[in-house]
This record gives sequence, structure tokens and C-alpha cells, in this order.
Amino acid sequence: MNDELESFSVTDWKYKAEGNKHIVICDGKGKVLRLVKLSGPLPEQESHSLQSRDGYPAKSPSLFITEHGSTENKDELDFMEHVVLPLMNNCDACHIPKYVQLSKLFYEEMRIRIDKDRPEHRKHKSLDCNAPGLLMHDHCFIPFSKQYQSLFANGLSSRSDLVTVEIKPKRGYMATDAAMTEAKFSKHKVCQYCRTQIYRVVHGQRFKKCSFYCPLDLFSGVEECMNLALKELFRTPQNNFRIFRNGKLEFSQDIIDASRETCNITPDHLLQPLLSSNFFDDYSCVNDIINLLIDLVCQSLLLPIVEKHDHETVISEHCLGLYLKEHLCKQTPQNAIQRTTNCAGKLPANCILGLIHSLQLLDHHSISDIKHHYDTVTSSGQLNLDLNEHLAFDAPYSSDEWCTFINSILKNGNSASDRDEKHKSADLLRKFLVAKSFSDCSVMISFQRIIDPSVKSLQHLKKTLSSRSPTAHLNILQDKKGQNYIVSVAVVDTDPKFSQKIPDYYNQHTKIMEWWEKIL
Repeated sequence: MNDELESFSVTDWKYKAEGNKHIVICDGKGKVLRLVKLSGPLPEQESHSLQSRDGYPAKSPSLFITEHGSTENKDELDFMEHVVLPLMNNCDACHIPKYVQLSKLFYEEMRIRIDKDRPEHRKHKSLDCNAPGLLMHDHCFIPFSKQYQSLFANGLSSRSDLVTVEIKPKRGYMATDAAMTEAKFSKHKVCQYCRTQIYRVVHGQRFKKCSFYCPLDLFSGVEECMNLALKELFRTPQNNFRIFRNGKLEFSQDIIDASRETCNITPDHLLQPLLSSNFFDDYSCVNDIINLLIDLVCQSLLLPIVEKHDHETVISEHCLGLYLKEHLCKQTPQNAIQRTTNCAGKLPANCILGLIHSLQLLDHHSISDIKHHYDTVTSSGQLNLDLNEHLAFDAPYSSDEWCTFINSILKNGNSASDRDEKHKSADLLRKFLVAKSFSDCSVMISFQRIIDPSVKSLQHLKKTLSSRSPTAHLNILQDKKGQNYIVSVAVVDTDPKFSQKIPDYYNQHTKIMEWWEKIL
């Protein structure tokens, strides 16, 4: 890492979004900074509002110093470079950020600047002033490549607003679980997402209203089922769905909740302002906006972004979560359909959903098995995971053992079979952690409408795009009215998961399954 401080001006950056571990700020010109949050609440003496003058703190607050944030960003970069990128076929949907050192003054001023924009339920965590940031492309903008520039140098001079849809698909297959083989569970097969959703809503955790979204519908590759999944995300986005216009957040669960505090409105009403965008010319109502975006998103998720693989993933699993949500959460889905052949379909292996799905499937063991292997390795004098014994299944991800593991997956689709039990256990844990990362990643899809292109410029566009290798950056789609759109797809939030969390995953799963057994 370069120790030289980046000389960013606080006034060039503004709040964009945040999750549990990070705050994202943007410059509005195609760059974002992802900053680490403290893992715990602010010290009491620092939790009050700081007085400021002209945007600068009148008194410098004490700094929150941790080693965790610094190592976390370094581990994340290594994980993306040495694990995520090769497993994603080195496709351009993945971007390696830049590791940047920021001054403590920058953090102090930024914390004050963004405070008013942060959701109240997130303010119990502040910025870690000691942790470097990650500078990356803002995927609410189409990468400004030479190819992108050349398109508009050949007659495509009229462009619309940029509209970006962010989706967190979650795990798109039915997990193996010993309990599910029992007769009473096998009659109520529910995917992990839907099962957890029901449990949290019934117990009043996180969300009061149940989402009828099911990842198995989205990953089915069947248009009807994918449409259903996306309609449910529009209805109840939670933390799985957001819409941006020209980089600005326009639609999310936080915006819906904040609006409901002042007036009782539906999510559809919050989409009304988008009708003023030139992106939606020729569309006169919110339902038209929803149907257009669903159509474009479905097409984008199935676009080939790497060279064609020799196989397709057959999706035949059926989740009964929809019906159990109605019964247990006392809600009625608005978008229910009669599923044809249980949404069985074929998911192309070379589209963004296919790539993510294949990496989620690296883990096909129950969490009970994972916990057993974790206990076996860590209880055998390997708590420090001595690298000399090649049993490290966390960072550093550039280690020889991780390299061997990744190469084996790429070559055989599996890890080597001629290893002793300890090393097989370590490989199994690596698979679990990688699959977990891809079950929590997000997909960013940015669209730009080409307004009234000439015949010549449109021919140039199609010729240019058809003559190159598959890419996630620059493709063209057409809606049902014949309008043309440029689309860029990216996968983000592929953060590494750490083995010390495995007991927590196991305990959470056990608690949910014990409750599940009582109600069925």
C-alpha cells in the first residue's frame, strides 16, 4: 500500500449509501470511496453532534483507532484479486479497487458533512478514522471507455439519463440440510432466504413486513418467474433492491420507510418522479416504468458476459416459501402467479446470474457439516491456522494454498482428492466461505437510452458490439417498443467471509430450525 495520503477535498464528496460495515461516498463524476465503519458504537463522549463552522469542525474529535479496518480493506483487495476475479473468469464485471490512505482530518470533516443524510438506524456506527478507503468506479455510471466514446463519436449524440438498478440476489438454490430429509420438513421445502425472512418477520427482527421475493425465482432463468421476483422487489425492496438516477438514490426501503413516517404512501408513488426523466419518454404511468425496468433487468441478467460455456445450469427446485409466508406472516402477495412446471428452467452459465450461481454451488454441505469440519481443524492445535501447515482458510488470499485451491476449482470444478483429511476439511471450509461471499454479493445494472439514433449510427453501434468478445461493460438491449439502450453490468460487494463467524452461522441456523420444527 502506498503510504502517501490522498489529497481529496471533502466538498467534492457526498453521501451515497451504507450497509452494516461500510459507508459509501461519491464524487458524482464516476468514482466512489468505500469507507470502513467502526464495529461498535461511538464512545459516549463522541456521540453528540459536533459544532462546525463553514463545514469544518470547530474542535477536532478524538479519533477511533483500530487495526481491524486497515487489515479488512487489504484482505478484501487480495480476495477480489486472487479469488473473485479468477473464479469469475476474469470478466470485466469485476473491478479491483484502489487502496487509498486518507487523512484523519478528511474523516473528521466527512463525518460531519454526511451526518444529515444518514438513516437514523445506521448512526450507531461511525467512520473508522484509521482505516484506509477503497477508491472504485461508481457503477451507477457506464465505464467511460474508448469503446463507449467511439459510439458517440459516430452519430449517437443524444443520450438519456442514466438509470441504475442494484439487486442483491441472495442464495439461489435449495441448501442441503439433514433436517430437511425428514418427512415433515420435506413437505415444506423452503429456501434459506424465505425461511429466514419468515422467522425474522414473525419475531419482529429487522423488517415488519414480509417480502415475497424468492431467489429461486430470479435464478430460474424463466421469464415469468424472474418477472415475479422483480415485481416483489419493487413492492418490498428491503436491503435487496435500489434504483438510482444519474447516481442519485431514488428508490429504496429506507426512502419508503421515511416517506411513510410523514404520509401513508405506496412504493409506486415514490417512482412517480422518474416519469419526468427523458429515460422514460413515451411512458405515462408508474406501472409502465416498472414493466420496462423488469424487462431490461431480465435481459441484462441473462446476457453473455464471458465466452460461452459448454453447459447450462438446470434449475428444477421449487420453494414453498410463498405459501408459508401467506400463512405465517398473515400477508397476501399481490403478484402471485400460477407457476408453470415449478419455474424449472435453464440458466446460461456465461451470464452474470449463471456465474454467481455456479460459485454459490461450491458449497453443497449442510451448516452442521461445515461446523463439524471447522471444529475438527481448529481443535487440533491449529487455532492460529499455521501457514506452514497449509491449513489457512482465511487471509492471506495470495498464499500458495489458496492459489492451489483456486487452480484446482478452475481445472476440475473441485478441490484435489489426494489430500489428507485436514486439508480436505480446509478446502471444504474455503468453498463454504467463497460461496457465502457470492450469496451476499450485489449486481449493479446501468442503462442509458439512445434517443432517436440515425440508421447509420445504429448500424455502427450494432456492428461494433457484435465484433468483440462478450463483455459486461457495453451491450445493447431493445425494449418491447423497439427503443435501444446501452447497458453495463457489474458484480460488487464480494467481501470475504471469515471462518470465525462459522459458529455464529451455525447457531443462527439452529435457532431458526428449532423454531421451524415447532410450527410445522
